[in-house]
This record gives sequence, C-alpha cells and structure tokens, in this order.
Amino acid sequence: MARLALIYDALVRPDTTGIWCDRALRLLGHEVHHYAPLASDGRGGLVFLGYQTLPSDYELYLQIDDDLSYPGPVAFHPNAYWCIDTHRLDQMVGGWSRRRKAEGFDRLFTAQLDGVDVLGGSWLPLACDPSIHRPLPEVVHEFDWCFVGSTEFALRRELLTRLMARFPRHFVGRAYGEDLVSIFNRSRLILNISVGKDVNMRCFEAQACGGLLLTNRVDNGEDQLFSHLVTYATAEELEEVFSYFLGHDAERTALAARQCEETRRRHSYQQRMSELLAACGVT
Repeated sequence: MARLALIYDALVRPDTTGIWCDRALRLLGHEVHHYAPLASDGRGGLVFLGYQTLPSDYELYLQIDDDLSYPGPVAFHPNAYWCIDTHRLDQMVGGWSRRRKAEGFDRLFTAQLDGVDVLGGSWLPLACDPSIHRPLPEVVHEFDWCFVGSTEFALRRELLTRLMARFPRHFVGRAYGEDLVSIFNRSRLILNISVGKDVNMRCFEAQACGGLLLTNRVDNGEDQLFSHLVTYATAEELEEVFSYFLGHDAERTALAARQCEETRRRHSYQQRMSELLAACGVT
C-alpha cells in the first residue's frame, strides 16, 4: 500500500470532499497523512501555514479542492489536484481562480465533465460513501420532500418558495453527516437544484440513501453516471412530477431502489480514489 499526503482544509465546510477521500484511502489500506494548510488567525480570517513541515518522501501529494485560496503543494512530486467546483471557477474563498490553483500540478482531475474543457485533465466525478450514505431501517417518512443545501441562489429560492406553498410537508435547509442521512431517509422525494451545471455531491449522496432523487437536467455527464435519474426542466414540470410520485408509492419506491442500488454499486469514493491512484501510477 502507498504512503500518501492528502492536502485539504475543513475549516469552512465540515463536509468538504477531502474528508471523504481521506476515509476512502484509509479503507483501501493506504497510509494517509492529512496536511491541513490553513489555521484561524483568531479574527475570523485564515492564515496559510506553508509546507515547511510536510515531508518529502510520500508517493503522492494529493490536493483536494476545498474552495480556499492558497498555493498547492506543487514543489513536491508526484502531485495531483482534484478540482471539484469548476462551476465556481473564479469564486474561491479568498479571491483565487481555480485556473491559478491548478497551475503546476503533475496531474489534474475535475469533478465536472465540462471542467475538462476549461482546465484540461481527466474527468473524475463525485461519489458517495456507502457506509455513511445508506438507507436506514424502519424509517418513517416524516417529509414528502426535502432540499438540503444553500438557499442563497435566486433560482433556488424562487422554486423552493413555490414548492413549499403547494407541498407543505418538507424540510429545507442545511444538514451534514448523520443529520443529512436522516433527513434523506425521512423524505419520500429528495430535490436537487443544480447551479452552474454542477453534478454535485447531493446527486450521489441522496440516491445512496434510498429516497427518490429529482434533479434539474444539466447535460453535464449525468446520463453517463446514472440510468434511473428523474429530471425536470421547468417549475411546472417539477410540480407535476412531485404530484405524480407522491400519489404512486409503489412506483416511487421501486424507482428509488434502482437509483440506490446503482449509485452504491458504481459511485463510491473508494472507487474514485482507486481510479485516481491508478492514473497517477500509484499502487
């Protein structure tokens, strides 16, 4: 098994992708050193710590996109960068562009298919952790539907306001970890509203938990990833889909089970990390 340095910070987002990569690599049997490159300055800001204490003998230095502006470990080789939010190319916290962040890496992977056109590299989609994102036994469907995520975008606010008025048994808000898993399991329908053509974490985590995922079509590789995806194009169409599946329990349950089985079988972080390491020549 390989000795790996994993570079990411979780100061801003407790569910940042690096956490799932770290867990997957350890489950695969690799020796993983997590290097957190930032620290709080005590005044609400962040300080870059540099790489002076990072050993130079790892078999791969892997930077996972954490949406934060600081230099990557490009002086250490071999290295790689998994760029996640290419739909927010120039909007990293701290003002950097992901183009700048990607400079100097030996290998580049992007979580979004259209990110390859922008940055180059290879497509490596997001995933789920089947041991965490899972159906729970004997769960009660407390909610007809849920949306877990940020509501700061106008596109989301307008659609959610409309749906909340018509379908009042819902959960809308943020959740992480086991709280997120619980909400997904307690919901008959799980809504995703993608921004910027992003095939996001929610697409994988929701389906792995066993609820029926409904998402707007973004034409960014989702048809290559999922065989049973339910998509919508307009608010009117989404309301019709909501009404149909809330009124057809057996059909909804069967389709959700197919989504769940495929996602858990094909889209785990262990599979993604194995693919990345193989592409980097690390065994």
